[in-house]
Amino acid sequence: MTVILVTGVSAGNSREPDRLVLEEYIRKPVVLFDPDRYMKKPLLAKVSSITPWTAKAYDVADYLLLRDSAKEVDRHFGRMVEKYQPVEIWGHSLGSVVAASWLSKGNKVGKFYSLGSPLWMPVWWMVDRKAVTKACKWINVWSPIDPIAMMPIKEAFNIQVNASHPIQNYLKVNT
Repeated sequence: MTVILVTGVSAGNSREPDRLVLEEYIRKPVVLFDPDRYMKKPLLAKVSSITPWTAKAYDVADYLLLRDSAKEVDRHFGRMVEKYQPVEIWGHSLGSVVAASWLSKGNKVGKFYSLGSPLWMPVWWMVDRKAVTKACKWINVWSPIDPIAMMPIKEAFNIQVNASHPIQNYLKVNT
């Protein structure tokens, strides 16, 4: 069983530390999928001066509103899942949206873990959450102190923690 970590918006930062934290937490090898690599970024290209947080907002808008970006990300993600089958998917932040969107289109895996997911918000109209529950066992980890993931997702099995948004806070490793 291969574990795929679908990361949130990287804004140019390496996601390798996230992969290593998850690998240590679950004690299994983890393959990294960074949707940021496949985004077309036409909105971001129109802005000359930008902060990392603004870049993240533009990436979310590109995935949510521009079907070309979403199709390109979904195509590459599907190839990765096919290459490593059978897989278990862990998605953080926008990565949970990418994974759920792909799963809602009839693709199946054994388990899907969403951490710090914004999928409780109605704005994520592109994801049929009921279809996700038919595609896999869905475990959602959320936190009332994380403004991105401050509510449970009614279609998923929910685990509440007290963590701010970075994935490392959701996966506190006891050493």
